Amino acid sequence: MKKKRHFCYSIEYLVYRLLSTLVSFLPRRVSLIIGANLGRLCGVLFAKRRKLAEKNMALAMPKLSPEQVEIEISVMYEHLGILAMDVLNLKRFHDEPELSRYFDFENLKNLNDAYGLGKGVLILTGHLGNWEAGSCFLPKLGFPTAFIAKRMKNPRMDNFIKAIREQGGAEMIDAKRGARKILKALGKGKVVCVLMDQHNREGIAADFFDRPARTTTMMVKVAMKTGAPVIPAFTFRTEENRYTTSFGKPMVFAESANHEVVKECTQKCNDIIESAVRSKPSQWFWLHNRWKQQTTSCSASIA
Repeated sequence: MKKKRHFCYSIEYLVYRLLSTLVSFLPRRVSLIIGANLGRLCGVLFAKRRKLAEKNMALAMPKLSPEQVEIEISVMYEHLGILAMDVLNLKRFHDEPELSRYFDFENLKNLNDAYGLGKGVLILTGHLGNWEAGSCFLPKLGFPTAFIAKRMKNPRMDNFIKAIREQGGAEMIDAKRGARKILKALGKGKVVCVLMDQHNREGIAADFFDRPARTTTMMVKVAMKTGAPVIPAFTFRTEENRYTTSFGKPMVFAESANHEVVKECTQKCNDIIESAVRSKPSQWFWLHNRWKQQTTSCSASIA
C-alpha cells in the first residue's frame, strides 16, 4: 500500500510540474481562456460536486431562482478554472516588478493604519476571488507576511507549492496547531492572513447565511490575546482579469474569556465574509460542505 501511495504521489507531482511548466510558456490571456473552458468541463464531469454547490447556494440565497443558481455556479466553475491557471503560474505575479500590472487596491490606508499600531495585523479573508494573491502583493507593499494553509498529503507536492507561495518572502504557517506560530509571527510584526470560511469541527456554531456553521474561534482568540487589529480583505477578479483588493476598517477585539463574547466576535467575522460573498457569489468556493454539522464544540487553544 505504501509503494502504491508513493507511486500515486509521484505521478501527481509530475503532472502538476508539467502543467505548471506548460502554463508558464503560454501568454496569460491564452492560459485563462483554457482555464475557463476546463472549468466549464469540470462543471459537467463532476455532477455530484456541482449538485452540492447548487444546493449550498440555493439554501444560502433562497431569493435566487433555480435558473439563476445554475448560472452563478456555471460562472463559479469558469472562475475556478481561471484561478487555477493563475495559481499554476503564481511565479508570474512574484516576478512582476510592477504591482499595478495585475493589482489594484482600495482603502490601503486601513492596512497601513492598523500596521502602524505595532502589534502585527490579522487579515480576515476566505476562499473568495483569488485567496492566494496576498502572498504575492503584501510583501511587495512592504509588509512582512505570513499566511495559514493546510499541508497537502502528498509531501512532494506540498514542498513544491510551499516554495512557490513563499518565493516572494511570505511565510506559510501550517494550519494544524498553528496558533502559537501565529502568535510568534504577530510578535515579529507580521501581517497574518487567515481564511476563516471553511467547516471547522472544533469550532463553534455561528450563523453563516442564516444557518449554523462550525467556525474556528482561533483568530478571534489570538486577536484578543495580542491586541492585534483585524482587517477584512478580499481580492476579487475583475472582468478584465485583473485583481482588486479592498481592505476594510480595522477591528480590535478586547480580551475576554467569556464564551458569549468570543461567539459574538466570531459571528461578526462570519457576517463580514458573508457580505463579501453576497457581493460576488460566483467567486466563492461553493463546492465546500460549509454547513456540515458536528457535535464537538471546543476551540483551539492558544495558551
